[in-house]
Amino acid sequence: MQLSKAIELAAEKEGSQRALAKALGIGENYISDMKNGLKPCTVENRIRIALIAGIDPTRAVIEGLAASLNGDDEHQAEAKNMLNAMLDAFPEEGERNS
Repeated sequence: MQLSKAIELAAEKEGSQRALAKALGIGENYISDMKNGLKPCTVENRIRIALIAGIDPTRAVIEGLAASLNGDDEHQAEAKNMLNAMLDAFPEEGERNS
């Protein structure tokens, strides 16, 4: 799940984006910037957002690692592809075919 969607879901469960920011101990503007890809989201916050949203925190960490890698660097691109292949091999609950 994209970080922006996870933040939306977590904010909905907390009652608002402001309440989510308070639960994470960060500023509301920082949450907005993370959601829009303007600020980085730490692994710790990815886990906390996932837990609040009720989604798999392991998947959130792997997605975060893949997103942090530079696709222009040969070695990082290879690692990014491997992480994305792992995610594709184990789709989210709503993505699985019956």
